[in-house]
Amino acid sequence: MSASERKRGPGRPAFEEGTARTIVFTLKLSDAERAMIRAAAERAGKPVTQWAREALLSATASDGLYRDGEPSPRRTRHGDSVG
Repeated sequence: MSASERKRGPGRPAFEEGTARTIVFTLKLSDAERAMIRAAAERAGKPVTQWAREALLSATASDGLYRDGEPSPRRTRHGDSVG
């Protein structure tokens, strides 16, 4: 029996190479902040982690901080390039 014909074990299939999320992003929140985030995720019908990931990534795109797969040069509030 070849590897492709072999039955896989229990659990979900492995991620394709390079697609698994391996970085953990930790931040501190007040009880009120956590409740607000949880409520927003519930309204969207999504798990909190999925909602938070999408909100953070959306914020970087709308601020112009992430373009073409690479971080853009850092800008000040006045639009001047910093780095």
